[in-house]
Amino acid sequence: MTTLLLIRRLQDNKKLEAIENGARRARLLRFRRESDTEERIAALEDEIGHLTLLCQSLAEICLDKKLLTAEALAGKMLELDALDGATDGKLAPRTRRIKARKPAKSAAKSSSH
Repeated sequence: MTTLLLIRRLQDNKKLEAIENGARRARLLRFRRESDTEERIAALEDEIGHLTLLCQSLAEICLDKKLLTAEALAGKMLELDALDGATDGKLAPRTRRIKARKPAKSAAKSSSH
């Protein structure tokens, strides 16, 4: 990959991230301003729809690029589902786990030379 292509991809990622952050802030502000229960439900449904679209997009990209298999994805979903103590097809909102990534052995060996 050329440096220019890499720079363009990073710029595109930053633009996408900025758009995503702006949209998220707008949804959260809308949610906080809503006083009517029906309006709050509509705001939450919008947020769920957005998150569903994001998750579906990420899953399909990973499957299309063969970064993982459907079985691996299903297995990870089951693993994460159990983290909150209830295997119920969802993750409690406050249950988060982000693993620290270990550097690949080949990268560690090449950096020591």
